[in-house]
Amino acid sequence: TSRPMPQLRDTRDPDSNVVLEPALITEVKTAAELAALEATLPAIAILDAAYENNTFGVIQNGKFTKVDAAAVCDRVIPAYRVDSSQEALALAQYAASLELCDAYVIASDTQLIKNARSKCNKLYGMLDATAMTLDDEEMRALCIESGARGAILSAEIAKRDYVSYLQDRYLVVWQAITEKDVSAVSAINNGVLGLITPDVKATEACFTKYYDKNTLVRTPEIIGHRGVPSKAQENTVEGSVKAFELGATMVENDIYLMKDGNIIVMHDGTIDRTTNGTGNTADQTAETIKNYVVDGNANAATTPVPTLKDYFEEFKGTGEVLVIELKGSNTKVCAPLAKLIKEYEMERQVVVIAFNKSMITALRAANPTVSINFLTSAITANEQRSLTIAQDVLSEVIPINTAYSPSQSSGTLGINLYTDLAVRGVTLWNWTVNKEDAFNSYFISGIRGITTNYTQWAGTYVEDFTVSFDESGKLVLNAVTYAGNNAGAAKAELVVIGGTGTYEDGHVTLSDDAEGYFFKLKKTLSNGTAYYVVTPVVLKADNVEAEPLPETTAEETTEAITYEQTEVEYPTDTEPVAEKGCGGMISLS
Repeated sequence: TSRPMPQLRDTRDPDSNVVLEPALITEVKTAAELAALEATLPAIAILDAAYENNTFGVIQNGKFTKVDAAAVCDRVIPAYRVDSSQEALALAQYAASLELCDAYVIASDTQLIKNARSKCNKLYGMLDATAMTLDDEEMRALCIESGARGAILSAEIAKRDYVSYLQDRYLVVWQAITEKDVSAVSAINNGVLGLITPDVKATEACFTKYYDKNTLVRTPEIIGHRGVPSKAQENTVEGSVKAFELGATMVENDIYLMKDGNIIVMHDGTIDRTTNGTGNTADQTAETIKNYVVDGNANAATTPVPTLKDYFEEFKGTGEVLVIELKGSNTKVCAPLAKLIKEYEMERQVVVIAFNKSMITALRAANPTVSINFLTSAITANEQRSLTIAQDVLSEVIPINTAYSPSQSSGTLGINLYTDLAVRGVTLWNWTVNKEDAFNSYFISGIRGITTNYTQWAGTYVEDFTVSFDESGKLVLNAVTYAGNNAGAAKAELVVIGGTGTYEDGHVTLSDDAEGYFFKLKKTLSNGTAYYVVTPVVLKADNVEAEPLPETTAEETTEAITYEQTEVEYPTDTEPVAEKGCGGMISLS
């Protein structure tokens, strides 16, 4: 059957070497700024919403303007900032009157987002948290409960590990930056998915000025499908431990409610295929499953049939993230699951996925702050019809406020679709990738998470690349693989922002006009494809440097200067960070 033409705004793809570069966003306060959108074409324009004489509009040049008279460029997504319940409800009424609502509601008051989305659940919610100083878990819970797709954070809060924590749990992060390159590059390297910039063109230039093709500012999550069934019994504690050891940053497992109220970890509706027993999974009890072992993989040792409590007891406090799939349609599993998460204090370590929307609704009723992703194999993706597919996806996930997790076998998933969704607050996590060539393609595609039976494929790839200073003030680079090993950073290159600099004997020396620096590291996938990872930016004020460089008489240039290192080994006495529980956007957990 033919689909209608897409009604989403066809946002412009910026010139970029960054894989899934952050959306370019700008504030519009005047008629001149509104007119300029045609030339700069950011993905999103933020406007101050207003309500006057029962009419919805925006503040422009300090005055009320009816929204129809202040039409945003048809290639730019409008994001309306509301400050009162009247504005929120007026926006919702206006949005609901449209055939398709392709717009954001932004508020610092969570109730206003709830109010707007209760009247029009097609609106993309965004929490303005720039004045908030909550920890990452408090921020995550606040976003989910308010119906927001993510948060706008201050530069002080939006550090890489904080951003990673939120975006690994199906949200997106935006950050307001200044006109200086160092502000943009710092936010880019921390992995945010939106940049609110006063200068769209200057910020866009940073995507190529400081980066090489296939630069990953956020490495993908590697999700062990039922553990690592290529090496161990599926849906077992032992298999999950093995998956994390081999390179998983998350492990997915499936659950059912048993007749005694306990939760079993099992994929099928019966225990026949994967154990030495028979019978319906839901008819088992914590006692009866002790009579059986998981033996479905003839090449792996048998293991006990686990309950979800077994998982929580094994992984509580480790930082490892468990992805729990709700199987079937028995919503009665949701209340005991929510209770178990709270009892074991696993809020930081559990996310949930489900095919069934009634299960999502029931779990949200039991725990309004749980992070949930919508699973599907129904939508066939095609890069040539990206906007049409994105429209289909958004109609499924925005009303229930989730990210999107499609079967990778249902069609071609690629960067156009990821971008169309990400600029609307939806990240994409596919399943189940069991061919290594496809795994490698997805790894550098911009997809947020890859589910696979073969987590070992990522084991030698770099997940985390950081820069720090030891007690003597020497710079230390630490590149860590998904398996937690030292990846080696001897060939890392210095990238100086706004000036020039050199690296020698553990010290970076900067010119007076330099604003900061970071390091980039080139690595290759198993098929020989090159990719780059980057450290967070070190601001000039934070640099432990030697004598400043002499003033140069060379012709001035606006291009960033990079210095390729020779075979100089960086200090290796510092052990790499092995724990990857909050992993992912090049994690710092």
